[in-house]
Amino acid sequence: MSTNLARRKPIVKKECEVSQKEGFYQFSSLNPKTTRFEFAGPWGATALLIAMPLLTLHFMFECDGIHSCSFFPETAHWSFKGIFDLEATIAYFGWVLYLVGLFYILPGKWVEGTTLRNGKKLEYKLNGNHMKRPVCWPNSLTFFTYNIR
Repeated sequence: MSTNLARRKPIVKKECEVSQKEGFYQFSSLNPKTTRFEFAGPWGATALLIAMPLLTLHFMFECDGIHSCSFFPETAHWSFKGIFDLEATIAYFGWVLYLVGLFYILPGKWVEGTTLRNGKKLEYKLNGNHMKRPVCWPNSLTFFTYNIR
């Protein structure tokens, strides 16, 4: 069996053939154009983004053990007035700005991604290990300060 392995030829990956035609790159095998969509494509993804939060709100307010949990109740037991909280919105956007600031401040290795359909490669900053402490400490302090369980 060892002699059989020694006779095998090494596997050589063929590079993708790139030909420039009218300013566009055409790839023969690398990253072909998507022809089959999951979740009904962009329309299905958009419908999920809209329907899932509304369905979650429906289950949270209507299926509370007191009401009938009907999708078409005769009277609604909740409204959107009590859902929005300005303080929570400010805290959320402050957290997002904090993460964006950490992205620019903390060091990280820049790496190239995979080749795209147009032949370009995007660069990505890998700084996840450096973000661990600045992200976990504020969360831990918040939980211990406010005694959240």
